[in-house]
Amino acid sequence: MSMQEKVIAFAAGAILLASVVLGYTALFAQPKLGKPITALPGVAADQTTGELSIQLPDPAADVSPTPKEPPPPAAIFPLDLNEVTVHELTLLPGIGPVLAQRIIDHRKALGRFDSVSQLQDVKGIGPKKFAEIKDLVTVGE
Repeated sequence: MSMQEKVIAFAAGAILLASVVLGYTALFAQPKLGKPITALPGVAADQTTGELSIQLPDPAADVSPTPKEPPPPAAIFPLDLNEVTVHELTLLPGIGPVLAQRIIDHRKALGRFDSVSQLQDVKGIGPKKFAEIKDLVTVGE
């Protein structure tokens, strides 16, 4: 994109933003709404002249979305299958509350897990899921 195209794009954006602000000004000037335009984020009014100023976001700023839920800290792994709770099992990839309860039920039926490979006996844990979680669990000592 050439410099001239960038200037044109910026000007078009500024004109669009100004029209939105003017529209908001007209809309919020009505007393029944009771909210001034200066209540919007990034908009301020000069106290002496009443002129509006708009603070635009930096286009070079990193605006990557933040993850909704951070991954669990690595410090809690490996989980001991003979002591883990349903909630802790749900921290494993691909393990929801239903499958976690099946693992707990299987542990109760066995008395205790003797090896991690016994997880494959739980309905819902196939070779693919087992490969994903086998390094994140242990059977204690």
